[in-house]
Amino acid sequence: MAIDAYHLGLPLWGERAWTGSLYSEDARPGDYLEQYARVFNAVEGNSTFYSPPSPSSVDQWREQTPESFRFCFKMPRALRAGDPGHPDVAAARHKKPNLPVEPLRTGAHGFVRLVCHPERNVNDPWFEILARTVSTWIDDGARPFVFVHCADNRHAPPLARMAHEIVARRASVGALPSWPGSARENAAGQLSML
Repeated sequence: MAIDAYHLGLPLWGERAWTGSLYSEDARPGDYLEQYARVFNAVEGNSTFYSPPSPSSVDQWREQTPESFRFCFKMPRALRAGDPGHPDVAAARHKKPNLPVEPLRTGAHGFVRLVCHPERNVNDPWFEILARTVSTWIDDGARPFVFVHCADNRHAPPLARMAHEIVARRASVGALPSWPGSARENAAGQLSML
């Protein structure tokens, strides 16, 4: 079974530290996206902020992912609106960190960028808010996007798994597929039961 009713992903797919957990032990960087797309159905592409990808890269990415997979790329830095030196822009940037986080869906897809603490228990209240928000949006007919981040993205996949499990208690969102890197771990667990 796969994720259903919403899009779940991480800020990137090229994290070498996920080899042996999210990715198989023998995965090479060229394998990461295909293995990532077996588990998650979306990715927030942060690299496009710094440099737009070549058309051939985009073609390769399309070939490595199912048709239902979604890329949510950041707008290239060169296209961002606003002069960072302008006083109004500087004032807005100064205020932004002090604003409360309030979930708000302004279109057909809600968008949540959850930046987690590496310790699970610190995130539990935020996971509950996420689950309540996402399940409400799904009930309203939306198909939200949820991207799970962490200051140290080595922790992002297990945190995304936890977030999905909590959302699944409130909404019918399918199961998170097994991780390619967990096959050996699952086989060892099966053998220990004999």
